[in-house]
Amino acid sequence: MLILEFLVKRIAQGLLIVFITSLIIFTLLRVVPGDPVRLIVGGMAPPDVVEKVATKMGLRDPIIVQYGRYMRGLLQGDLGQSYLRPRSGMIATGGQYIDPTKSDMAPVTGLILERLPFTLQLGGMALLFALLMSFPVGIAGGLHQHRWQNALAFGMQSLFVSIPNFWLAIVLIPVSVGQAEAASGAWLSGLLLCHSAGLGAGVEIAPFIIRTLTTSLGEVTQAPFIDEARFAACRAAASSIPMRCAMRRCHWSTCSASSFRH
Repeated sequence: MLILEFLVKRIAQGLLIVFITSLIIFTLLRVVPGDPVRLIVGGMAPPDVVEKVATKMGLRDPIIVQYGRYMRGLLQGDLGQSYLRPRSGMIATGGQYIDPTKSDMAPVTGLILERLPFTLQLGGMALLFALLMSFPVGIAGGLHQHRWQNALAFGMQSLFVSIPNFWLAIVLIPVSVGQAEAASGAWLSGLLLCHSAGLGAGVEIAPFIIRTLTTSLGEVTQAPFIDEARFAACRAAASSIPMRCAMRRCHWSTCSASSFRH
């Protein structure tokens, strides 16, 4: 019961923070200098066209009214329509103007769902690379404080932070393209092309997981209950006590760091 009450309280706090943050961002985007309608219709559009489009899109209503309309659509799964891409997929170029209030504009929800599989594939690949690189190094560094394993973890952490992930992805693109050309099948070819971007994003996530593992395991292994467990266990099992006990205590912090950075 206490756990359920704690979860409900945390979820309510999270929803309140999301609501306040979205309201602040929504308000700031509308009070800063500049008219978003100008970005839609173009800087050379006459004032009557600007006002007509702004009125149709509801951008001249009070901010609280606009925010309420946005939240109502969000709760209904309606994120509005794109003002750049029609349903046909052709983007306006040059001096061409497409009225974003017309019904033939592509819905934003459909555009997001269309690209969601590629986003999940890239995110999963990045998390996989990050875990494969950080877990062995972070666990070894945390269990062996003030030894070469800890120094290696610190060095890899500093190296990964220093490497620009976009540069690494660009460098790895020729390798992925060569593997994709040699692969048979569109699915496998797309997966190989995702390697470079996934590895570049994984290099950005890995340092934080290494630091979390090293710090958490280092603190837990110095706790008194570890020494008591070593004393109570037989000699054969004493060497595995730090690993088993420490990993139980630090897995939540590691999951939190991985999800936050991801």
